[in-house]
Amino acid sequence: VIKGPNSSLYGAGLGGSILMQSQPDFKTGVQIQSTVGSFGSWRQNAGLQWQMGKSRHRLQLSRLRSDGWRENNTYDRNNLLYTADRFTARSESHTLLSYIGLNAGIPSSLNETDFLERPQAAAANWLATQGFEEYDRLLAGHSLSQQLGNALTLHGSVYGNWRDSYELRPFNIAREQSFGLGSRNYLSWQPGQAKGLEQLSLGLEYYHEWYELGLFENDNRVQGAMISDQEQKRGFYNVFGQATIGLHKAWVAETGFNLHQTRYERQEELDNDPAERYQTNLIFSPRLAIKYLPDARLTLYAQVAHGLSPLSPEDLNDTDGTINPEIRPETGINYEGGCRRKAQRWYATATLYRQDIRNLLVTERT
Repeated sequence: VIKGPNSSLYGAGLGGSILMQSQPDFKTGVQIQSTVGSFGSWRQNAGLQWQMGKSRHRLQLSRLRSDGWRENNTYDRNNLLYTADRFTARSESHTLLSYIGLNAGIPSSLNETDFLERPQAAAANWLATQGFEEYDRLLAGHSLSQQLGNALTLHGSVYGNWRDSYELRPFNIAREQSFGLGSRNYLSWQPGQAKGLEQLSLGLEYYHEWYELGLFENDNRVQGAMISDQEQKRGFYNVFGQATIGLHKAWVAETGFNLHQTRYERQEELDNDPAERYQTNLIFSPRLAIKYLPDARLTLYAQVAHGLSPLSPEDLNDTDGTINPEIRPETGINYEGGCRRKAQRWYATATLYRQDIRNLLVTERT
């Protein structure tokens, strides 16, 4: 987990990044586990690991079922996860495939009186219509790291996601479909110097998503006439770079940048409205960090970095459903300093962290 915009190689998001990695430990065999809990909860897991030549494979299946504590709070989720890793003398590749199938009741929120007197109750309108959400979601990705020479390495990845959802609500029925494709590639150069430039990385990321939203009347839990039919196209790109520089003795500096732009297009198909388009200005996010390593067990560090939060479709839409051309992405500056200490049997870290946000977006509920 990377806090804030603290690595130019993984974007400049104010919220940070989560890196999905295969488990380092690998042991061939089969694992089966069952868990039982309160409120009719039970979970079953099955895992299989096997090796074929230089490739390692993992397959995990799981199901979680619960009646829930509140009314209209049932939960049923199925997961499938497959990963594969292959290592050679000059390259390594990783494959990930994840599927989630979910069906869950929605108890929704309560007023203050009901919350204090009957917190296990569902909201009356959601209970009456037995509101729920179900969806299927698929995530896939493949990455490759290939040495092109003694000091040059190419890191490339392609990824995609698909989602199909249905939500029954008291006021309407929503059907959503989305499909996205992206690619992230960068070159890393390590000249191997004890001082001066230790590593230089330059790269590009691009992502594009197609999204459809259909809203229908809720005719006694039956899908009625169509209210809205939206088609959206979203895309962004990041150009990024990072350099690690060895300074005097135990001092190391790291500097980087990220250049970001988002494009968005929306069209209401039901009324044949013309397409609305939105594009942010180019956002430049620099970063500077310095580390002091007096020995192998102690690290002192300080850094300052600029970051942003890309706009979601909900952020862009005005109260009448059209795009607000005046809105801007949230941006901010992150300040962080701290130390890390390692010992044979323990590990400690202390951090001071501050983030100054501009163009803060707050959703107003009516």
